[in-house]
Amino acid sequence: AAVLCSCKAMKDIPGACRIGRMAMAFAKQFNLSDPHIYYGYFGFVACHTEPLQACADMIRQGFIIGMQVGDISTAFFNAIQHIRTALIGGE
Repeated sequence: AAVLCSCKAMKDIPGACRIGRMAMAFAKQFNLSDPHIYYGYFGFVACHTEPLQACADMIRQGFIIGMQVGDISTAFFNAIQHIRTALIGGE
């Protein structure tokens, strides 16, 4: 989904959001706690269609989950993306 948003040739934001929402629903249904999901969807896809403050909050959740499961590198990628999104969103 993130590639669909970032690739200039494809630039299919509605399609990427649809795929991302399905991935998030799948993760929620099967109780998956993976910080990569938060980073990929809320950091690169949802920020095009959802309020930036909501995206920043969810990216922060990705940081918390990453620290809890011991995936420190992805947790800090989430932290950097959270700061970026929060600043752009006016927090």
